[in-house]
Amino acid sequence: MRKPLDLHHNLQLLLSYSLGAAVVSYAHGRVDWGIFFLGLLVIFSLSIVMRLVEQYFFMETDLLSRMEELLKLNEARKPGDGLVIDRPKYLFLVLALPFLLAFFLGLWLLFRTGAMNGGAFAMVLMIVLLTGLASKPPLHLAQTKYRDLVDSFSTIMLTAGFGNLLQFDTYIDLSIILGVSLVLLLIALRVMLGLETYDEDERMERDTLLNTIGWERGMQVHNLFLLVAFFLPALALVVFNFPWELFWPLLLAFFSAILQLVQMVRTRNGAPVNWRSMRFNAYATFYLFFYLALITLVIR
Repeated sequence: MRKPLDLHHNLQLLLSYSLGAAVVSYAHGRVDWGIFFLGLLVIFSLSIVMRLVEQYFFMETDLLSRMEELLKLNEARKPGDGLVIDRPKYLFLVLALPFLLAFFLGLWLLFRTGAMNGGAFAMVLMIVLLTGLASKPPLHLAQTKYRDLVDSFSTIMLTAGFGNLLQFDTYIDLSIILGVSLVLLLIALRVMLGLETYDEDERMERDTLLNTIGWERGMQVHNLFLLVAFFLPALALVVFNFPWELFWPLLLAFFSAILQLVQMVRTRNGAPVNWRSMRFNAYATFYLFFYLALITLVIR
């Protein structure tokens, strides 16, 4: 029940959507706040609906089969016992209804105001498609090794693109450059978090990205993505005239990233692991990059 209201996921949605609008504000000096909050309603309600649907299918497939296997319900079941187990899963669909209505209401109002152009609507459709594939069998990407890649791309790139295209009908380059860097940082963050639960995930046979590629290669991916996330704005500074006034504040987050790299290299070399410190630094790098990018775009 807590997953649809997950603090970090909803904060990432809010920041990503705000980033798209902030880029428009920086490039064109305008943001329609009425449209901004309608779009936010659409993004949040859609996210909650899809995560409630995901929990419904999780209870229908994985959870019930595990309960039956652990408790041997197939052998001990009496007529009508199945209803006691199956009934709670429908609660998720009931809870999803008001958020689904809020989603369609937000879409309708955006169409009425003329803010929902073709690009913004395409972003919504892509978010629905990806989150739908993540939620529903047979693909059920939310329970596969690809979930971190799909969720990171949808949460950052598509949400920022939606915030951008609602305010301006062209996808601005800054949204792409900052979005890709943030996707890489988010994947690096999730790889680091996966290291802490690596043994438990293997024991429980959870199909995760880190358990698929292995912890050693996962550390290499973490370090590579962390460096590339800061290299892209530097490359854009030289090649695509990325504004210096936006680039230099990101260097403050780079110091946190360097510390994160040092911690990961020491861990790989067998040093004692301080998971609390590594978690804090990984979150700090990701959110500091987000905060510095946003605040610089807004106050410029």
